[in-house]
Amino acid sequence: MATYNGFKLKGKDLPDIVKNALPIDVTSEQFEIRLKEAGPQKFKNGSLIIGDGPNFNENSVQFLMCDELTLENFKIITNGNILKIFTNKLKSKDGKIMAFDSTDKKAKDGRDGAGQGQHGLQGDPGDSGGLVSIHVIQGVEGIIDVDLSGQNGGDGGDGKPGSVGLGGSPGANAIDNWVPPSCRMSGRRGGAGGVGGPGGNGGDGGDGGHGGILEIYNVGDAPVDPVNYEFKSNGGSCGSGGKGGSGGPGGPGGPGGRGSTFCSGGDPGAQGPKGPIGKDGDDGHKGADGNLIAENINLEVVIRRGIRT
Repeated sequence: MATYNGFKLKGKDLPDIVKNALPIDVTSEQFEIRLKEAGPQKFKNGSLIIGDGPNFNENSVQFLMCDELTLENFKIITNGNILKIFTNKLKSKDGKIMAFDSTDKKAKDGRDGAGQGQHGLQGDPGDSGGLVSIHVIQGVEGIIDVDLSGQNGGDGGDGKPGSVGLGGSPGANAIDNWVPPSCRMSGRRGGAGGVGGPGGNGGDGGDGGHGGILEIYNVGDAPVDPVNYEFKSNGGSCGSGGKGGSGGPGGPGGPGGRGSTFCSGGDPGAQGPKGPIGKDGDDGHKGADGNLIAENINLEVVIRRGIRT
């Protein structure tokens, strides 16, 4: 028996006889020989990671084939990829299969706006829980815990505050009369400041990923007993929209015109109005829940269904 105790493995680390896909024209006899050649595989006190992490745009397929598969205090993390298990017997003692580990339950948040008045970016959509297809010939011992809940959407980034409005124009300077000496025109009031720049819009939240699908097929007279598995596949929560940035402050009023020998100076202009607030981003949508397929089928159907990717 090959035993992996205390390891954090990746799918590529498995022996070829365990991880290689079945050829499209495999016969029932060749299939049975393949399982026997792989022998018993025992995984305990660790984890097996499928793929390089959640990827909304692409999924890989991982095969796990052996005569007897034992999961003891062990978790398989699919990262939303496709996992296909073929084994004569599946034994579980606190064995878990989950779509996402705690650090990857949520997709990446959108970045905040880069500069004054810039919009926040949309949060990434959550990846789906993927597909786990388990094919057992002689049944399941113990309880296998499967959680294929979709990944939560990322939150939208916040918009940045707007820029300061333009300054007002200066007022006209005072003008004197020299004959006779007197004030012809006092200094004028400065121009009002410009409107502050608009705040950036908040980014929309990402949609939650759909829950995954668990297929559990048994070659026998009845499907695998529900007491031998626990299944959860909730749709991922939506990401929250980012906050709109505040409007920029109004520009300063222009300086009043200068006074003269006989005339007073002008008053400074009024500060401009604050700019408009950016729009808050919209929340994403919750993902749909996944589903379970549990059937008893003959060996030939197990093989033909299983090799399809």
